[in-house]
Amino acid sequence: MTETRRQEAKQVLANLVDFINRESREDPACRSMVYDILTLLRGPDSGTEELKGYTSARVRGFLGLAGPQGGLVVRTLPLNNDRMAARQKILDRDGECHFHDHWNSGVYAFREIYRYDLSTETQLDDQGPKKSRVTVVPQD
Repeated sequence: MTETRRQEAKQVLANLVDFINRESREDPACRSMVYDILTLLRGPDSGTEELKGYTSARVRGFLGLAGPQGGLVVRTLPLNNDRMAARQKILDRDGECHFHDHWNSGVYAFREIYRYDLSTETQLDDQGPKKSRVTVVPQD
């Protein structure tokens, strides 16, 4: 890593920390929502790769976050009903309670910020869910 890139990375992280700390004073709800989404990016501490694919990878894909090697992460398309049911089954199992709380908070934050419900894979508007689903187009 070059010194220029190191400084850029440090600045990005400093800006994120500044935003979260400032919002703690100015708008605690906004700060909490950003924090909750960041928590989802990491994923569960334990559990299966399958759960990470249904949750964290789905969040990364929705946001368009590139993976470590530069390619777009998986799960850019909405989950179908079977996969949503599988995700819920895993979340409801014993041992996933801690991450389940993070998931619920992050889903709420997504609804507020992006007007998208990750739990039902539905784009929202001010009147509620729309019938069509959002498709995130993978980037090159």
